[in-house]
Amino acid sequence: MLVREVMSSPAVTVPHRAALDVAIQMLARGGYTTLPVVDERGELVGIVSEADLLKTALPPDPRAHMRPPATDAMRQPTSVADVMTPDPHTTTQSSDVADVAEIFARTSWKSLPVVRGREPVGVISRSDVIRVMARGDVDLAIEVNAALHEMGGMAAHASVEHGIVEISGTGTAHQGAAAVAVASTVLGVRRVQLAHDADLAPTEPSL
Repeated sequence: MLVREVMSSPAVTVPHRAALDVAIQMLARGGYTTLPVVDERGELVGIVSEADLLKTALPPDPRAHMRPPATDAMRQPTSVADVMTPDPHTTTQSSDVADVAEIFARTSWKSLPVVRGREPVGVISRSDVIRVMARGDVDLAIEVNAALHEMGGMAAHASVEHGIVEISGTGTAHQGAAAVAVASTVLGVRRVQLAHDADLAPTEPSL
């Protein structure tokens, strides 16, 4: 799977000079967890998340404290640029979703901006990846078998269990590798393997 097949597009962005209230309203009403931040040229300069905005803090409620809270004399942030994370990690439309999933698995990031050059063209989130992983085995089997039929050459059939595709049939080793590659492109497929009884000859036979 490629990022362009999974990502949300177009990218919903917020200007770096926008007031914090603008970002807060966009996150709250749009159901986003992060927003790419762009400059006047529309180029990515940062990312602002719910966590970034929480750093601005709400005023303490005196009813919940035994003592009046201390007054903070420091300048409070007013714009998105004041709280955003600059130079965020990004991905591209042609990147492998498996690589993005691995990044999500080892970090606390909920999404990544998808860029073309420095221009945000979309966003891929953990939810996008999970949504694709949730595709049912029946739908996957139909789509994989259709792709194998369209490929031709190898007499192959695919069965799917828990997102794992098993390909059986007859053909050459080259055709078997091609069948695995084709099945791997189907959205929602987690792994592809050849059945132990697949008859794959090391040289080109007459099929």
